[in-house]
Amino acid sequence: MAPRHSSGSRILNVHHEAVRPVLFESDCRGYEYFGRGSSVLLATEKKLYWVTAAHVMVNQDGSAETLRIFPRDTARTSLPFDIWVRIQSPEHDSDGLDLYILRVDLKDFDACMDSEAIAQRVEDGLLDPSELDADDELIVVGYPSTYRAIDYENLKINYRRSIYKTRFLGPSPIRNCYQLRFESGHSLGSFDGLSGGAVFRNVECGQFVLPVLTGILLRGTPMSGICHFVSAGALQHVLVRADTS
Repeated sequence: MAPRHSSGSRILNVHHEAVRPVLFESDCRGYEYFGRGSSVLLATEKKLYWVTAAHVMVNQDGSAETLRIFPRDTARTSLPFDIWVRIQSPEHDSDGLDLYILRVDLKDFDACMDSEAIAQRVEDGLLDPSELDADDELIVVGYPSTYRAIDYENLKINYRRSIYKTRFLGPSPIRNCYQLRFESGHSLGSFDGLSGGAVFRNVECGQFVLPVLTGILLRGTPMSGICHFVSAGALQHVLVRADTS
């Protein structure tokens, strides 16, 4: 799972930085930016996709046109998108796939972007949670609203990528989903903003320990500490179909 470029596009693989904050631009003078939520950039052999929980878009009346997703922490220009990926599969239908997926326009990206894109590779960077054992440690990466603020007066957006240790519980009653529990003592009074974030499992690879994507976080309750996430297997199924369509 070493970093590599994909078909001439500037796509790197640096794991946690592939998790991006969700931001929208509006035409409301003085309040040009808004939004909360997390998302993940995923790269196949030839294409680059942006993934979040569908309710992150719906609950904020967001659209692909108003999205401003920056490909890495140092980028100054947001990603261009060209296709909304429709989820149409008998095995992986919308019941448990609360996902919203856009494909990045790589032609425009290569022509105008000011930096590489950090992305998790689909071919060898995903692990289906069916291969996990109960109580395995998982890492949740996202942007909780607790640590996000927009300073409209000084035109500055503040957010913090946060990393949490959790434990795998097993299958969720929601189709295509699994459950995890945040370790006791986490400081979040709300999981708001974590939806669409990444669930990683650290895996030994030779002399290295690398995070592989196990799923996309959907929702949970801080009181119980339990969250549901879409399996990486279901996500991979959708992206493989999208790549060949």
